[in-house]
Amino acid sequence: MKKCTPLLLLPAILAASVLPPALSQQSTPQSTPVGQSSNRLIAQSTDIASAAQQFVDLLTGNDFETALQSYSPAVRETLTSASLQQNWEDITNANGAFRQQVRTRVTPLNASSNTSIAVVTAEFENGTYDIILQFDGSGIVSLDSAPNVPQIAGFDVAARPTTPGFGQREVDQNKFVAVAAPVRGGAAHQLLVLEQVSNARACWNEAGNNPVTIDPLLVNFDFTGICGRSTDSNGYSIRVNGQDLALQYSLRVVNRNNELLLVGTPRNRQEPELVIARANGTTTGFAKLALNPGWRFTKRTFDNRVLGHVYLTFEGTLPAPNPTPSPTPTTPRPSPTPTPAPTPTPTPTPVPTPTPSPVTFRDITGDVYASEIQQAVGLGFISGFYEDNTFRPQSPLTREQLVSMVLDALRQVPSTNPAAPAIVIPQQASGNPYRDVSASRWSAAKIQAARDLNLVSGYQDGTFRPSQPVTRAELIAVLRRAAEYGQTLQSRGTELRQTQQPVAFSDINNHWSSQLVTQLSGYCGVASPVNETGTTFAPNSPALRNYAAAATLRVLNCVRGQQPTASR
Repeated sequence: MKKCTPLLLLPAILAASVLPPALSQQSTPQSTPVGQSSNRLIAQSTDIASAAQQFVDLLTGNDFETALQSYSPAVRETLTSASLQQNWEDITNANGAFRQQVRTRVTPLNASSNTSIAVVTAEFENGTYDIILQFDGSGIVSLDSAPNVPQIAGFDVAARPTTPGFGQREVDQNKFVAVAAPVRGGAAHQLLVLEQVSNARACWNEAGNNPVTIDPLLVNFDFTGICGRSTDSNGYSIRVNGQDLALQYSLRVVNRNNELLLVGTPRNRQEPELVIARANGTTTGFAKLALNPGWRFTKRTFDNRVLGHVYLTFEGTLPAPNPTPSPTPTTPRPSPTPTPAPTPTPTPTPVPTPTPSPVTFRDITGDVYASEIQQAVGLGFISGFYEDNTFRPQSPLTREQLVSMVLDALRQVPSTNPAAPAIVIPQQASGNPYRDVSASRWSAAKIQAARDLNLVSGYQDGTFRPSQPVTRAELIAVLRRAAEYGQTLQSRGTELRQTQQPVAFSDINNHWSSQLVTQLSGYCGVASPVNETGTTFAPNSPALRNYAAAATLRVLNCVRGQQPTASR
């Protein structure tokens, strides 16, 4: 039985349960004769094949210190001989004892990454497996393994597979979790990715909120075939729009303003930092890192075989590099919560909304909702983050943040209806609004008020789940109630008259929200397509801060009898 080692001892002890790739900085190409690769080592297949065979010999001979020197210098900064030893022990635990090398083949140079791949086929006690090594001009930059398949059994050094690079395979997101794992006694954290390979035993347990804490159960049993784990640059990397960015970015967990963030740090400082996941709090223990919208887990593939390497994957347009922010005097000062509750300034009579002073956040340039974000912030029902002058438009909205935003918007609607007084939020909740919302929670008073106004409701088990992300459909459901209440304040009844042609969304048929989404699309365009283009509404996708701000602004303006300046 595999000996289990405590997770806190060394990062190396958490090495992936198969041999996954390492990160490396791409080497500087050298000058070579015309017709040859700019990478001298890769240009000569026999050199790579020989290097790969020698590397495997070092592993089987337990000379991990020397084997580590075969890596590219940049990779050696992130690995240790102990982690390499743990990787090899993991693969022999899974595949049985190593017996002998059989053959080696090398792929052509991949022009986009300037790397090549050597595949060392070897016999183990439990069968034949391929050890997959990625090379750049200065050494090994990634290492993985997979069962050998019959169709490649005849390859030799000169053989050339048709696909020289890596691919990706979609996975069940519920079987993976990104974890901020403590090191140095909790003084810092590093990324740990856990995978539930089989249902024989649970690999981890989750508890609490802000942040969600993780109990890594796999340390208590032999997890071979049950759990997967990756804890350093050997086991995971970033992949964007089909391109492996392991050579361009390293993954780090950082603590910023009492929040643990998973970021992709560029090796080229001219490239943008990528914020991939958040813990929504901090701890000295293990914390769950919730992936930001658009990011997901995938697995690396080679020759259509799934490897152990985990990708943090994104498709779409990444944020462009931003200039150093400067303080903006018009930016409202928020409270420490993601959706602060500013002091409202009630308008005594329904007058046209004045154009707020422009607000500049360094991360909304190019955002389709930038204009509406600026208006919403100027009106005070949502704010940015003063500590780094950002709005975080792509961050998901939670249930309590939605309540805070909607109530702060409605508080600006004056009441002309004696039966519906203007909204007033007490300083403190009179009690626990729900069994998971204590009276001392920052949002408790607002949640209590929203419940009493029938704007929101809890779950059948008596919980409200304040930290749970809101879907786009749920956002629209709350905004419809907010619009109805806003019109009631102005003695206009609850009928939401159509102001424009409703959108014929292509993905809401048979969805529970179909009718209300269609209705709100004709009510000042509150419900609109994703990123204001096409006919997709994505009702089950998280409601992001940028769209939530815009949709709430449209409700507020429509209640006041104004057509909002929309982003479409």
